[in-house]
Parts: sequence; structure tokens; C-alpha cells
Amino acid sequence: MHPLDHTWIMFSLRATIISLISLGAALGQQRNGDMPARPSIGKPARGIHCADINRLDFRNLTIRSGTRTFVFKGGTATHSDSPSEPGQNRTPDWTAKIERDTVVQPEPGTSVRFLVIHDNHLTGSGWRYYISGYRCAEGALSEVFHRDGRSLAVDLLSSDGIDVSSLVGVSPTPAQEIRKRWSYIWDRGRSGYVLSPTSSKR
Repeated sequence: MHPLDHTWIMFSLRATIISLISLGAALGQQRNGDMPARPSIGKPARGIHCADINRLDFRNLTIRSGTRTFVFKGGTATHSDSPSEPGQNRTPDWTAKIERDTVVQPEPGTSVRFLVIHDNHLTGSGWRYYISGYRCAEGALSEVFHRDGRSLAVDLLSSDGIDVSSLVGVSPTPAQEIRKRWSYIWDRGRSGYVLSPTSSKR
């Protein structure tokens, strides 16, 4: 075999492998039919001491919601799509605010605090909602529920569970939103929320 032919074959094989790895990573990021979750930017949140979930000041904490880290100050968290240069003072790409803060008791002696965070893309046209449930477990803050998506909404939140939905289309006649819905219930054995048996599997 001519050396150039061998080099071309190895180059083509390497390009194919890289393409397959990239495709697998992209598919792996898809979450329940929503847009791919945005990666965290910056350092991971430090462990938060938690004795009473009702007393935590989430408006001034650094917390994780799924894979995303929010550094809240006065109820607002800002972040950029890329690191800033030293000494550079630029407008952030995203700003996040806590739109809802609710405490429920799925079982006696257990309190779970749910946050609905709206992350707005200031330098673009997108946005994303992050819904997380937190509780105190062994002195630390623990996330026991998470879901995020561009058009996500909480339809019901009570001690019995949480129902969320996401926009998937619009019916032409009559003009109504078509939403996909999921129901989650508390699982004592797992100390967290799981998909209800009667809910959608996606």
C-alpha cells in the first residue's frame, strides 16, 4: 500500500471516530425531550450546612440545580457563556432569578423546599427554567428533585407530589398549547421524588 493511501485511511478513521463520539455526547445531553442542559460555568458550589431548610437564605447562596451552578446575590445570579479577561467588566450573558419558593411536607418530619429559577438569556433570545427540590439530610443540603427545560412549568405542587409540564406544540383548531405532563411522588425509601406510575415515561 502506498504511504499516502495509508495516511489517508488513518485520517478518515480518526475523523469518523471523533464524529461518533460527538454525536453520542449530544444525544446524551438530551433530557426528556427538552433542549440540552447548559453546562455549569465556574467552580462547583461548596457544601452548604443545613439544619433547617426553612431558614436557608437561597437569595444569597451558591447552589446547584442539576448540572447548573447559580451564585445568588440579593435574589439574582448572573453568568457568562465564556470566561472574562482579567480586568474586563462586561455585561453578563444570562441573569437568573428565583420566581417561586415553596416548602411542602411529603411525609411527617420531612420538609422539602422547591425553587423555580428563571434563567434569561440577555444577549440572545432564549431562556430556561430550573425546578429543584431541596431538603436537609445529615446536616447538608441535598437536592431531591430536579427538572429543567425551556418551557417548563409547575402545574401542581403539594404534599402529595409535583406535576410539571412542557410546551411541545400548538393545536391549530382551536389555538391551544399542547403540553406534555409528568407527575412525581415522594419515595420514602429513596428519600427523593420519582416518576408516578400513572405518569408519562419520558
